[in-house]
Amino acid sequence: MRWHLLAIAVGAIVMALIYFPISAPLTSDQDILNKVKQAGLWEMPVGAELAQRGQALRVRDVGAKISAEHHQLDQITEAAAAELGFTLTTQPTIDQKLWMAEIRHASIEDIDRIAINRLRAAHGKVLPLLAQVKVGTRDPIIRAFVTESMIYVSRHITYLESTGLVEFNALPAPETVPTISFTSYLNYLGWAIVGVALLWWAYRRIYPPATRPVAQHRRK
Repeated sequence: MRWHLLAIAVGAIVMALIYFPISAPLTSDQDILNKVKQAGLWEMPVGAELAQRGQALRVRDVGAKISAEHHQLDQITEAAAAELGFTLTTQPTIDQKLWMAEIRHASIEDIDRIAINRLRAAHGKVLPLLAQVKVGTRDPIIRAFVTESMIYVSRHITYLESTGLVEFNALPAPETVPTISFTSYLNYLGWAIVGVALLWWAYRRIYPPATRPVAQHRRK
């Protein structure tokens, strides 16, 4: 009997995991400021390097523009953080440091392609996060900040794609944040209850009360 009760419990847990997926946490106000700050910490030097070492004239021009505009965006980020009393990070992420090293050590034959594609992939990841915060934040300072940041990031994507070097098929698939309404949760809860009830019904059919095994210590 205990094994069947255990099976019912396990079934209920499995159904709960299926019908109550855990949504990825939304990006917080301070988090988005840090992400934009970190973007500048690696894209400013990479843009400056492209302006010097880029092999194509258009790549050098794009590098210079991205570096200069990220300096502007960095000032906007610092101002918003100061107004909100947030302390921002001063270091790029581990991945960003690796990208910087990869570009710094790239050969003259590869630097344009590697840098443009690294930058394009990074901009493609941060833009959806900015949009996510824009529609969800309650803070007017953050809302204004992400609105302006989206203009910069969208423009940079246009710059990068204008080089003709972006390998679109190699770009990472866009990440989506699952959202589930309260009504959906009620529906899922209903189906979970139905599933548990069916499991209990099956147990009663297999072991009806009249034939259910009785524990040895309870027998007279």
